[in-house]
Amino acid sequence: MSRSGREYVLAAASAFAGVVAAAFVPIARETPGLTLLAVAVTQALTLRLRPALLGIIIAGTGLTIIRTADSAVAHIIRIAVFVLLAGAVAAVRHGRRRTLEASAQYQMLFDRSPMPMWMYDDETLAFLAVNQAAIDTYGYTREEFARMTLHDIRPEEDRAALARRPAKGQPNYSGTWRHRTRQGRELEVLVRSHLVDNHGRPARLALLEDRTEHAGLERQLRHVQKMDAIGQLAGGMAHDFNNLLTAIFGYCDLLLNDIPSSDARRGDVEEIRKAASAAASLTDRLLAFSRKQIIEPKVLDLNGVVGDMGRLLQRVIGEHVEMELHLSPRLGRVKADPHQIGQVLMNLVVNARDAMPQGGKLTITTDT
Repeated sequence: MSRSGREYVLAAASAFAGVVAAAFVPIARETPGLTLLAVAVTQALTLRLRPALLGIIIAGTGLTIIRTADSAVAHIIRIAVFVLLAGAVAAVRHGRRRTLEASAQYQMLFDRSPMPMWMYDDETLAFLAVNQAAIDTYGYTREEFARMTLHDIRPEEDRAALARRPAKGQPNYSGTWRHRTRQGRELEVLVRSHLVDNHGRPARLALLEDRTEHAGLERQLRHVQKMDAIGQLAGGMAHDFNNLLTAIFGYCDLLLNDIPSSDARRGDVEEIRKAASAAASLTDRLLAFSRKQIIEPKVLDLNGVVGDMGRLLQRVIGEHVEMELHLSPRLGRVKADPHQIGQVLMNLVVNARDAMPQGGKLTITTDT
């Protein structure tokens, strides 16, 4: 109700009090002149005051005069009192209309909000009202929502946390929860709620923001950051391993210089050097994975690159996938970075393996 409406209601109530006072105050019946003087003084003093206070004095003293004044004056004052009461009634009706208009406006803002909103009982968690955006997002009708509680839209594993009632009694609450739609799709929702009064019972008005896509992007970002950290670790380990291999290559070369070609031990040293070369190839792949290796294109035999990686690729795909190499003898040479070619080939083989979880046959073919 507006301020003026409340004032006129107070004036009407005071007029009624004046009627009662007129019936029981002896001085009003015995000294009409004093009463008239009181009316004049109080009206002059209250002309600049609130309408409610003016109404109190006019109605109270005016109805007292009715009992002592002549019929003409009483009739005039009676008309004035009735006009005052009619104004109070009109003010009440105007205030009620304004209240209904404001309520309709708030209801429109609630229903037409582009974000899901609902109100639920803070004790029972039963839905009291939902807007159209919530209906479109969750797939339930308004009548179905009216028979549901917050427990019905939460995954089973989250209901224990809901039972602890983290928002109960808090004027404002914000938290992220998982919700389940009628179709079974899980949403990650940021819930902001405010405690309100619903006809004497505590309720919460909640605004919901679907952050499912945002949460997926966050997970992808964390995965990228984790892979970057792994790449940095791999790059650091590859550099350290290369330092060890440098020493192995150096000692192998010293031994080969000291051991004659007829010595049987020379073959053992050469095998050590081959193993070190294979290890160096692995470190090159680690550097390529960490993106710290400088790309150095060179003319190379693609069949040789595929053949050298054959044993490593077989270990990667496992025993449940059979791998065959069909290498064309007429294949020309290409200019490319051998480590990048090996990385591409590794990615293709891993994707093929993942596409055959039950096992199968993988064929790698080179052709002109």
